[in-house]
Amino acid sequence: YGEKNDFYKNYNVYAAPQTILTLLGKDAGSLIENLTSHKSEIIDVFKKQDLALYQKKITGKHWKAKNIATMEKIGFDLKIPVTYNKVVDSGDFLWYRYTFTSGTLNLLAYEIPVSDKSEFTEENIVRIRDSVGRKNIPGQFKDTYMTTELQVPPVFTKLNFKGKEAYEARGLWYVENDYMGGPFISYSLYDDVKKRIIIAEGFSYSPTNKKRDFVFELEAILKTLEMFFTEKGHQVIKAEPGEKRFSLFCEHLPDTVIIDIHRPD
Repeated sequence: YGEKNDFYKNYNVYAAPQTILTLLGKDAGSLIENLTSHKSEIIDVFKKQDLALYQKKITGKHWKAKNIATMEKIGFDLKIPVTYNKVVDSGDFLWYRYTFTSGTLNLLAYEIPVSDKSEFTEENIVRIRDSVGRKNIPGQFKDTYMTTELQVPPVFTKLNFKGKEAYEARGLWYVENDYMGGPFISYSLYDDVKKRIIIAEGFSYSPTNKKRDFVFELEAILKTLEMFFTEKGHQVIKAEPGEKRFSLFCEHLPDTVIIDIHRPD
């Protein structure tokens, strides 16, 4: 117990990475009340820490954006692990898949032009998703395709995604006229300069397994999404760890270089 109710966080006190949360209360009732009032923040802290660790684990080796046509054309980077294989990379639509014994994990990305921000709504995001699914994600039989399960509507959360107004959506998908389905998670970002919506999605199919860990992996990958500084007409060249960065500099002679001086390489 403490002399007053308090809640604070410390990082990397005894080791790294490490997060320590301290809750204090004058008595048992105050401690429980303090814990309850900070429950969302406590969950968020540990989830962010787990995501960061998982991202480091699974995206250490990933496909380079400069070799993926859709990323280059739309202007974004997504750290897709090399265990995922290309299904489609048309320049307008990206689909990578990881196949394991009892199912698949899938990553999608694409952009949709809009007239203005009024089209950036939950309902329109679902319509876009179903339109893209019908066109690009066929089922195993004729006239089968991916669509959104609306009997259990997707749950949307409005958020700021690295400076962009965005929606997170969590829901269920199924294949029209077939018996396939599973969970999905997506992030839809609004780009006011280019009047477009950029969508990155992950979905899993594994009928015999619990889905929580699969969705967590997809979320960890999707949250590596970064938009290039292309809104003002800039060309962006990224140097991956291990690349000969001075050679890249001499080849392109950039106007501006951004570097992390704390990186060991």
